[in-house]
Amino acid sequence: MLKKYCALLLLSFTINAVEYQRENNSIFVRLHQGDEIIQSLEQIAATEKITTCTVQGIGAITNVKIGMNKYKLGKYDSIILEGDYELTSLNGDISMHDGIPVAHLHVTMNNDTYVTFGGHLFNAEVTATAEIILTVFESSVENLYKR
Repeated sequence: MLKKYCALLLLSFTINAVEYQRENNSIFVRLHQGDEIIQSLEQIAATEKITTCTVQGIGAITNVKIGMNKYKLGKYDSIILEGDYELTSLNGDISMHDGIPVAHLHVTMNNDTYVTFGGHLFNAEVTATAEIILTVFESSVENLYKR
C-alpha cells in the first residue's frame, strides 16, 4: 500500500521585530508592545508582495486614532483615544494604491469601564500583543482610499 504525505510549507519571518508566519494564502502576525498596527501590516504586505488581502485581528492597544467618514463633507472626523483598550475586533483589507500596499481597517475596542468605541482606524500602538490573520488573494484590487 502506497502512502502519500503532504508537507505544509510553513515559513516564519521576523522583520523589524514583527513576527509572522505564512502558510499557503494565510499569514499569522503577532505584534508586540510598541508596534504600530497599520505600519507593521503594510510593511509585511510590501515584503510578501501582497496586492490584496483581508485582515482580522484582536489584541491590546493604546494611543488610538479612529474616525468616521463624513461623506457629505468629503472628509473623516477623527478622535485620539489615550489609555489602554481591548481590541475586540480588527477588520478590513490591504490593497494597492499607486503601487503601494495601503491598509483600510476598522476597529471595535473597549476601555477598562467597558465603554465601546469603533470606527475607521488611522493608527494604534500595541500594548501587550496583537494577533492578526491576513488572508491573501491571488487577484489584485486597486484601493481608491487615500490617507
